[in-house]
Amino acid sequence: MAKSVDEQIRDAISNLEDDRAIAFDHVIDLWQIIKGEGSDGHKKHGPVQAKYFEALQRSNEQLVKLISVLAKQQSGLFDDLSEREKDELMDYVQDEENNSHGRRNEDV
Repeated sequence: MAKSVDEQIRDAISNLEDDRAIAFDHVIDLWQIIKGEGSDGHKKHGPVQAKYFEALQRSNEQLVKLISVLAKQQSGLFDDLSEREKDELMDYVQDEENNSHGRRNEDV
């Protein structure tokens, strides 16, 4: 049975929260390593830490998009959408959820 939109949104938010927690833990761990190595640590590990911050930024952007969609839904702005537009929106939510899983494995 296909998941409802609410279930998919809950799953997407849960995945984003998990991604954020993992990235944040890595940022803290790497920060401790960098502090111990001084300026060489910044040169050596700075690019990796930047990737973790990029992952956090992407999750922020995804949360903002989801909140925007939910706000529009609650305000009735989706009432005039055609079935095709609703399907496209559902596809977008599913794609974001799937992409979140792929980036989690690549970046963090």
